[in-house]
Amino acid sequence: MKLSKRVQWLLKTLQHVSLAVPCDCGQRQTMNHTCPLTKSEGGLNLLHAADDDTVMRPESTVAAAHAK
Repeated sequence: MKLSKRVQWLLKTLQHVSLAVPCDCGQRQTMNHTCPLTKSEGGLNLLHAADDDTVMRPESTVAAAHAK
């Protein structure tokens, strides 16, 4: 399949465009990047082991902050 010159140009141009949003720490955000600012000590395994009270605490804190 032969692409038109315009499509070829567009594909070549888009190769150099980064759609990744910069992380809060300043590094490029990727699937492999773990931000040191938001990294939890226990990792995702600890999050999966959280009980209902632990999960509800941040939700109630956010709800109280928005109610003010």
